Amino acid sequence: LARIDEFIANRRRDCRAYSEAFAVLDWLTVPEPDFEEVGPFIYTVRIHSGRREAFMSHLRSRGVATTIHFLPCHQMTFCRQFPRGPMEVTERVGRDLLTMPLWSHMPRDARDSVIESVQSFARTPATVRAPATVA
Repeated sequence: LARIDEFIANRRRDCRAYSEAFAVLDWLTVPEPDFEEVGPFIYTVRIHSGRREAFMSHLRSRGVATTIHFLPCHQMTFCRQFPRGPMEVTERVGRDLLTMPLWSHMPRDARDSVIESVQSFARTPATVRAPATVA
């Protein structure tokens, strides 16, 4: 815990760099906070228009590991037993969310490589990427 302030500052810096770099991408939504009041442990983006799998594959091909941290609760085994109504928005958002690489001592070149890999996906031919529409 002696270095917690350093860890939080590093993560805030990297989250801000991601948000700044990704904000111009119309098919990706970044978190809204400026990270001043939080100690981020993950950085999650929303990939619109059914592009998440193609995006993950592109990043993987460039050596960038991503993961899915959030699944809609009603899709988890325990919660399937409970009655519920339609959950179209929850299910759509669940299909869109993706967690990007982030750690306390992430080297700048690693962060910049993630950013370049995301930006390179934006430059791929339209046949690789689905048309941009935000739902």
